[in-house]
Amino acid sequence: MPGYSSRILLVAVVAIIAASSLVGVTIYSQDAGTQEQSGPISTWPASWSNFCNIPGDNSGNDTTNNSLANNYTPGLGNITFDQLYLKIINSQSFQNVTNGKGWVTTYWGTQEESGPGYSDSYVVTQFILISAGKPNGYLTTHYDVATENVTANYQQSGGGSCPAIDVIGPSETSTSNSGTTNSTSNVYQGTAVTISPVEFTSVFWSEVNVEQAIYNIGQPVEILTALTNEGSQVVDIETNSCSLSYKILNLTDNLVYNSAAHTSCGSYEDNPAAPRGGLGSIVYWNQTSDSGRKVGAGVYQVVETFQLVSGGQEMNQTARSVFQIGATSPSSGSSPDQITIQSSSVSPAGLVSANLVTTSNLDSIHMYANGVSLGTKNYTGLCCSITYELTINLQLNQTVPVDSHRPYVIVLIGTFEDGSTSVTWASPIPSN
Repeated sequence: MPGYSSRILLVAVVAIIAASSLVGVTIYSQDAGTQEQSGPISTWPASWSNFCNIPGDNSGNDTTNNSLANNYTPGLGNITFDQLYLKIINSQSFQNVTNGKGWVTTYWGTQEESGPGYSDSYVVTQFILISAGKPNGYLTTHYDVATENVTANYQQSGGGSCPAIDVIGPSETSTSNSGTTNSTSNVYQGTAVTISPVEFTSVFWSEVNVEQAIYNIGQPVEILTALTNEGSQVVDIETNSCSLSYKILNLTDNLVYNSAAHTSCGSYEDNPAAPRGGLGSIVYWNQTSDSGRKVGAGVYQVVETFQLVSGGQEMNQTARSVFQIGATSPSSGSSPDQITIQSSSVSPAGLVSANLVTTSNLDSIHMYANGVSLGTKNYTGLCCSITYELTINLQLNQTVPVDSHRPYVIVLIGTFEDGSTSVTWASPIPSN
């Protein structure tokens, strides 16, 4: 809570406070069945004081900041600390604001106002109000030393000015009329907000891509990942070395390589994400399995896992992409036969549709969605055309539920009459 600076030194109250018996020092229990009303000195969970949502360690307890013992207010020498506290909490102004709420007392200090012909001294006290075991507003009282009048001011938030958190957002490029290109980064100032796991899926967009669609055998696979804050506020997140990890799976979702198994994760550290900013990485997979053996030709999937913490809760998202190593059908070598997806979609009911063009006599098409086989369509009997325009419709099953927030990875393997195969894939987002 913000403190108040004083221009007068208080000394007389030192002996008064030392001689008085305090109303009580209360360690607030969140499990208490009734509202605690704690003062003049209180102890409470440190997280209640962090109304600015400043990232860091909010564990442990806080105790009342009592600066009365170091200051002197004229006219206060005839009242004990206990009596002063009781006058404040029993005042009509205080009762009107608290209205059945509990409280902890967070601050005692002094304030002086002066001008031509007058000088007023006040004792300033601050409280956190409590309902249902949680903070529910903040209260500041001013006790007029001369008149003994109490005024109470309620605030929904902690008040004062929160320290700024400077977070550099992604750079933006612009070109002037003269042809000069400028790159600037937005700096966001303010408090970082925490989010829930549900909000994480809607605020952050995750994606993973490979630099090439087809790699030669033994060629390192370049994997590009990004987790982007699509919201308008800086988000308080904590990350470690395993916050961006990837798995390589074969076409039927069998694990080939897990990067997290070869990494020391370490502890979580603050890493706030600015709007349109977030996390990203470029890594290379050397086409080996977890055991160190070289993999063969075929179709593979990369599944990126984004794992972080916000507000003490763990957040998870995944993204998926597909790539090919070597020839799809090594026994028959490279084939000129091709299958191309012109468009694809996933309906709210989970019906996957793909409009295709093929360049040779097609025998069948097998479809996978997120590594799960959806089945095969046979096209035996189609003949004598340079190209075919086909539509394949297959239903998602319980293993691949409909998710309206994330794209699917649809892989189609076409088998032609000459026995050769061709692979293609797309990433449709379900329609609403």
